[in-house]
Amino acid sequence: MNKLEKIVKLLGKDIVSEMDGADIETLNKIIVEAETSMKTAQDELDKNEQYQELKEKVKAMGAGKREVFARQKAKIAYALEMISSKGY
Repeated sequence: MNKLEKIVKLLGKDIVSEMDGADIETLNKIIVEAETSMKTAQDELDKNEQYQELKEKVKAMGAGKREVFARQKAKIAYALEMISSKGY
């Protein structure tokens, strides 16, 4: 399934049909409305204290993994650079 097919499946036939028949002005209006809707949803989440607390907990729980991965990726990058500089 290509990217466009996935989008069509997500939107549904009715919305796709409506958008297929739309002119440029209407399509631009759809884009602005969609972006406004996403911004509103994000603003509501940002104001939600419970969401923010959970978000911080998840961030804290993943900190150890992120540190380990960053260090290990740095080791790999340095080792590859050393191998390359030694002509191997």
